[in-house]
Order: sequence, then structure tokens, then C-alpha cells
Amino acid sequence: GAEGAEGAEGAEGTKVPVAPAVLRPDEMKSACEKAGNAQMEARQVVVAAQKLLLSRQKDAKNGSGSPSVLEEINRQLEQLSKFLASLDKHRAAVKEQEHKFVAQRLLKDGSDQIAQLEKMFEATTERAALLTEDGGMSGVVFLSHAVDCLKGMMKKSSKTPKELFAELSGGKEEMPEAAFLATLKSLEETAPDEMTLSEEQIQLAFKRLSGGKEGVSESTFLDEFRIRYFCTTTVTMTDGLVIKGGKTVRKVDVNEILEGLEEQIKEENLGLMRVKVKAEKDGKEGYVTVAGNQGTVFLENYTAYAAFQKSLESDLKMLQEATKEATKYIDAKVEELRQVRVGPLFETKSDLAKMKPRVLKVQQGYSDLKKKVTQAEMKLNAAMEDEKKRRLEAADRKAAADLVEDVVKMAGVEEEKLSKVYPQGEQLLQNLGGDENPLAAIESLQKDLASSQESLSLTTGKIREKMESIKGQTGKGPLSEAR
Repeated sequence: GAEGAEGAEGAEGTKVPVAPAVLRPDEMKSACEKAGNAQMEARQVVVAAQKLLLSRQKDAKNGSGSPSVLEEINRQLEQLSKFLASLDKHRAAVKEQEHKFVAQRLLKDGSDQIAQLEKMFEATTERAALLTEDGGMSGVVFLSHAVDCLKGMMKKSSKTPKELFAELSGGKEEMPEAAFLATLKSLEETAPDEMTLSEEQIQLAFKRLSGGKEGVSESTFLDEFRIRYFCTTTVTMTDGLVIKGGKTVRKVDVNEILEGLEEQIKEENLGLMRVKVKAEKDGKEGYVTVAGNQGTVFLENYTAYAAFQKSLESDLKMLQEATKEATKYIDAKVEELRQVRVGPLFETKSDLAKMKPRVLKVQQGYSDLKKKVTQAEMKLNAAMEDEKKRRLEAADRKAAADLVEDVVKMAGVEEEKLSKVYPQGEQLLQNLGGDENPLAAIESLQKDLASSQESLSLTTGKIREKMESIKGQTGKGPLSEAR
């Protein structure tokens, strides 16, 4: 009896651990496991004590023990039954606590995941607004054209981007809008075929360049003139121009950005265009092939718009994957709890199901945003094509005007020559039949006519050559009108 009582006292001492208000998942799991193991051990002790007492009870009933012993055994068996009931109650409490914790974790994980998803959607929408909102895309196009005009101007004046910035900024830290505007406007007279932007468009270009600020820093300005490339197909970077026998620096991955350090040059052995570059990712330098002999393109020119487009595409893809993961999480947890009918997990199943509309809202928002981006890209491409068309038309107008001016000048020269010959002929005809011998005058006139005819023939040939140069121009347009 004493042995059974000792085991019972050990069982009674088993307590359910009280979890603190905030407990990490691993700590809670460990606490529940410890409590479960302690209860199992205690139950084994109580059951063993019961078996021993039942055996003693049987002996006492068979007359081998006094009535007082039997009474004590019965009392202890009753006590052990209470201990077992207490253990079962504690086990149920631990299970309840575990279920509550699991329910809280499920809700927290689901809520955190959806909150992060909504935050990601908001950030992606805000980023996409640079493309989808009116005016944003125009700034990209106009800035690109403005920079091209400045590059052409620098090439003619043999200036570097740094020297141009010093001139436009007046030696100060930032370039003001007025200087940017005045320089580009001046090109309307010096290079009208290149400069096709209106004052408003130049202002939009500056706003894009400055990020809405009053001035542009030197680093921001110079960044527009850097020669950079996108890697479109994985390619090897080597330490020298010649590929054969060269040492591999490393592989260049797709979408990596490389800065051009030198002009592109042809590698004579294989006839491939190569360029020396510096990887923005790790600063590695070496030579990379621009395009292969079979048409594979390894490098494409970097533009701010292309970089933005690729970045936005990546953001949209990540948003799509996050939406799928959130949907998968909720569906999986609801399915796991499908058979639960009571307790904290039953309530959690309902709460998880209520989160689904939030995910569906983001999913619909993603779909709408994707459409807006696609439409904006189409609109931007159309705007770029329109800008290209305007620039070509401006160039055609200048070419047509120059052509007509040249022809008019050549025709004018011939007219002037003939205007001198005609009077001589008329005078000669009037003097025929007179006393003077006309042979010398006729011979001189014939020489002048032959010279004029030869000059006229050459001029006519030149005019025909100019017309042949624009022979392919059909329909309406400055060059067709010039023909």
C-alpha cells in the first residue's frame, strides 16, 4: 500500500505548465511535449499502483488479510481513480492549450502572410503608377530624346558629359531647369532635324531627370550618358579581346547590368563584335561578345525604361507567386481542419476561411494592374513610334528643302549662262546680210552654245541623280513633294 501511495503522490505532483503570454513556436512545442511526457509517466505510475493494489485487494478478499487492510486498499484505489481523473483532466487541458496555440499560430501566420501580400500589392501598384499614370511615360520618351540631342551636340563640340554639366550648371553642384531648357531650345536653330521637342516636352524631360526637384546633380546627369548593357543570354566574360586561349573571368547571368568601358571592337579571328565591360553586381571586368554568328544576342543597350520595365515585370511576378502561396496556405489549412467540429481549431477554420476574400481582392487587383501595365506599355510604344515618326518627318523636311534648294541653285546657274548666250544669237541674226563677215561671230556663238549645252547636260544629270536618291518615296510627304 505504501508503494502505491508513493506512486500516487508522484502523479498528483504533475502540473500543466502555464505558457507565458508570448511563446515562440519551438518553445510551445517543447513545453507541450514535456507536459505530455510527464503525464504519460505519471499515468503509468498510477496504473502500475492500481494493478498492485488490485492484486492485494484480491488477496485480502480471499482471507489472507485483515478487514482494515482491505478497507485501506479500497481507499487507496479510490484515491488512484481520482488521480487518473485529474491526469485526464490535465491532459485535456494541455491538449486544449496546444490547440489554442496552434489556432493562434495559424491565424497569425495567415494574417501576416496576407498583410505582407497586401503591402506588396500596394508597393507594386505605386511603382507601376510611374508607367500607368498620365505623363509618366511621356517623360521617359522625352528624356531619352533630349539626351540623344545632347549627345549629338557633345559630339560636334568634342565635349565630355562632365564638361557639359559644368557648363550647364555654371560650375555649381546642380544644373537648373532654365539652363537645360535653353540649351535644348537652341538646337531648334542649329539642328532642327534633330531637335523636335516642344518647350513643354523639354520641361517633362527635366522633371523626369530631376525626380521633380528644382535641380539635377552631376552624378544623376552623368548617369544618363553612361554606356550600359543588359545581358539577354548567359555569356562568358573573358580577360582579353581574343576568345581563343583567353581566361574565363566568370559567367554573366541574364538581366545583369554591365557598364561599357570601351567602344565595341571586332575580334578578327571569329569576326565577333566584343566590348570591354564592368559588371555592376561585383565590379568584375572583362570582354563579352555582343552577338553570336548565329544570331544569338547576348547584350542589349540599357535604357532607363527597359530597366524599369524589367524591374516591374519581376515585381508583378513576385506578387503573383505570393498570391498563389497565400491561397495555397489558406486552402491547405482549411482542408486540414475540415473534420474538426469543436474547440479552438474549429473557430480558426472559420476565421481562416474569412481571410480568403482578402486574397481574392489582391488577386483581382493583380489582374487589373497587369492589364493597366500592358495597356500603358502599348501606349508608350505608340508614343515612342509617334516621336520617331516626328523626328523622321523633320529630317525629311530638311532633306527635301535642301534638295530643292540645290536644284534651284543649279538651274539658276544654267539660266544665267543661257541668258548671256541668247542675246548674242539674236544680235547675230539681225546682222546677217550686212557688210561684216559673220563667220567669226557664228563660230564664237557655237562654242558658247556647245559649252552651255554640256553644262546643262551635266546639271540635268545631277538633278536626275538627286531624284533617283528619293525614287522610293511614294505617297504624301516632303520628299515626294520635292520630287
